[in-house]
Amino acid sequence: MATLFLLCSTISRLVRPKEPSQCQTLTDMFETARSYFYNRNYIESYRLFFYLEHTHALKSSSCAWYQIHCLIGLGHWNQAIKKCHDWVQLEPTVSQWYFICSEIYMNRLDFTLAWEELNKASAIIPAGDDAYQEICFKKRMTLEGKYLGILRKDILDFLPYDITLNIFNCLDLDSLSSQLELKTIYLYLNRAKRTGITKLSIRHQQVVDGDSVLMALANYDCCKLNTLVISDILCTPGLFFNVLEYIGSSLKKLQWGGVSIRLNDIIYNLPKISTQLTHLTVHDCFTSLHDVQLQTGALHRLEYFGETFPPPFLQSIQSLPKLNYIQYLKLESIHGLTACHLANVLVRCPALVKLSLIRCLVNIIPVFNILRITCPKLRYFEYERNRYCQQFDVFQHTEERRLANRAIVQQLGKQKNMMIKNEWVHVEIRLTNMLTDSMVQNILYLRDGLEVLDLSGNMLLSDIALTKQPLKALRILCLKECYGITFKGLECIIRQSPLLEEIDLSCLSVINNDILYALAKCARLRKVNFSYCKLSRVSSDAIKYFIDQRKETLQQCILDYTVYVSTDVLMYTIKNLKRGTI
Repeated sequence: MATLFLLCSTISRLVRPKEPSQCQTLTDMFETARSYFYNRNYIESYRLFFYLEHTHALKSSSCAWYQIHCLIGLGHWNQAIKKCHDWVQLEPTVSQWYFICSEIYMNRLDFTLAWEELNKASAIIPAGDDAYQEICFKKRMTLEGKYLGILRKDILDFLPYDITLNIFNCLDLDSLSSQLELKTIYLYLNRAKRTGITKLSIRHQQVVDGDSVLMALANYDCCKLNTLVISDILCTPGLFFNVLEYIGSSLKKLQWGGVSIRLNDIIYNLPKISTQLTHLTVHDCFTSLHDVQLQTGALHRLEYFGETFPPPFLQSIQSLPKLNYIQYLKLESIHGLTACHLANVLVRCPALVKLSLIRCLVNIIPVFNILRITCPKLRYFEYERNRYCQQFDVFQHTEERRLANRAIVQQLGKQKNMMIKNEWVHVEIRLTNMLTDSMVQNILYLRDGLEVLDLSGNMLLSDIALTKQPLKALRILCLKECYGITFKGLECIIRQSPLLEEIDLSCLSVINNDILYALAKCARLRKVNFSYCKLSRVSSDAIKYFIDQRKETLQQCILDYTVYVSTDVLMYTIKNLKRGTI
């Protein structure tokens, strides 16, 4: 028997594929990964197969099989089982994924879980399949092991309550949830009546009788709720606000989405019924039945940076009840939103710390004009222009306009009346053609605490403002599709940001060796995105130098669909960077 084993080992060593001297194609990369696997170089093999599966979908099933066995070889059996389960979802009638899981459990003497894996396989795989008999045989093997006296203990019998609670909090119970019928909601609320639920989320497009759901919240003693998420149901506005008044004493987070309730009605009623509310999210709804009245001339002036509303309009809003406790506000896809509606909301939120305007109909210039006079405590700002409105963003492509912007940038320190006085920590302004250098300089001027800056999709923005102010605290920078950035400006920005951890330079063509050398000096750099970049000015040695310098901290270097990068350099990058913990 020993002789036979030695002979098989010798033959397998001889037939193992040799590592290609240089990879020219993805197939060469696949063969190289196989050679690493058979030579038990599981780490580099896993990284290559992971890249081939997730980026190019090359022989995905085979790549997954090798990844799983690499994980087993490295002792990461939990990740191997998770990978098998992912592929069971994709290929439920393929037996090999069930077999691998059961083998892992059997090797760990966990015969119960091994039997469960095989039992799932026997219920799904047809009886006529070639592997069905083997499934039945292995089920009998696991049953024998299960009943050989292996004793189990219930953790609830000896673990303290707080430890047990933390264990259950780590379980992925959300993945077991599904859409429920109305009677099931009643049943669950009735069962939870004694415990006093604190968080409830109802997202159901098929619940026609939304009023019954709201009545259930009132009838089943939900007065201890601190988080309520309701969307995609039809209900009566009066009943909705009555229920909020019933549970409003403890409610801290509210999320509403749907056409039944309008934004202005929510802002008008909340000060009276939810005095402790700190988080408010409203999405996919209309503003109001009657628009806020304002002269059209004032709206026209707001399109110019530095203008404001007429004092009578602001005074009329300031006299309305305030939402003094709201610190986080997110408005997403609000139909009919204008600068007047937005001002009507923001003026009444003096304690606002974080503001998110997603798929916003209001242009960025009026938004900044409003922020100059509202929300003094705002630190986190996220703005994304509605993509259907971008075609109406008129920007004058004249040299005079560019020179004017440059002059404004140089004199900005003297223009105190135009300054936005917030101490920004997090700023995201995406997909707008109206953001100018003067506005960016206004944001960055004397803001030493800015940690996140995302300007992706601002195609007409230059680097004039970005190079004027050193961003010493910046951790995350996104300049995706900022085609006005020059290579000298980008290098200057990187060198002035010593704490940089993540940078996204997708779709840019100005990247050269000097930029990579500058990135190599960022001691905390974790993620770099070069997707869709044209790296004609970058040498292979510069990329390898960058990887070698930062491989201890760098977790991801994305080169998807990047032009002028050889397969050999790509493979070098993949082999030397970690994928998760591997």
